[in-house]
Amino acid sequence: MKKKFYFAAMFLFCFTTVFSQGLWQWENPLPQGNNLNSVTFINSVTGYAAGDAGMLMKTTDAGESWTILKSGTYSRLSSVDFSEQTGIGFAVGYDGTIIKTTNDGLTWTDKSFNTNDVYFSVDFSADALTGFLTGVSSTDTLGFIYKTVNGGDSWLPLNTAINGIFNDIEFPDNSGTGFICGRVFSNDNAIILKTTDSGLTWLNQSQGLTGTLYYLCFPQNSQTGYVTGYPGKILKQPTVEITDLTIVRLKCSILFN
Repeated sequence: MKKKFYFAAMFLFCFTTVFSQGLWQWENPLPQGNNLNSVTFINSVTGYAAGDAGMLMKTTDAGESWTILKSGTYSRLSSVDFSEQTGIGFAVGYDGTIIKTTNDGLTWTDKSFNTNDVYFSVDFSADALTGFLTGVSSTDTLGFIYKTVNGGDSWLPLNTAINGIFNDIEFPDNSGTGFICGRVFSNDNAIILKTTDSGLTWLNQSQGLTGTLYYLCFPQNSQTGYVTGYPGKILKQPTVEITDLTIVRLKCSILFN
């Protein structure tokens, strides 16, 4: 009886001590433990990462350390993009989430317009006015592409003439040339589309490719690019070298600096 009373007293003491301190702190891994889905760098040292539970982080030392930003959302963030040297950035994700910052990520403003959408990728030009957005509707799972010319205040749909799931979009040169990757909705054919008129028309460059393509990267310009996907594929433009790896799901961001 005495031992039971002693245990109960100790438990009550520990319970009171823990909760009297108010807040729990994340210990491992640091600085946080949510999945990260996207990374972008505006120069060789400053970069941003986005992930689950509204996670946004920033580095100013080439990834040696990261600071958590207050995104104002708990929705999963799929993609983050910053225009060069302007401090303006966008992050998009599930539940129709579109958020915008004009001060290098210090604060974020909600720019969402349809909570039934799921967004996969966002890409903006250097002036932060013209941008593109890919995703699917949660109501019918059909893929779409949107375009804005006023910094995300309004968006218009683009027609690709292909019923597909569009996972990533990139305009490498801040010009009218851009690329999309993904998968045809009704079968296992991969999608790589190219536009040279800012999304007005699209040319299919994926004939004969199968699987699902997830991420694009054009390190310098629109002439040389890479794409990752499933099953275990890395593709390169212009030679379109296909590396068939052991069956690995390369659903991860690819970035060259």
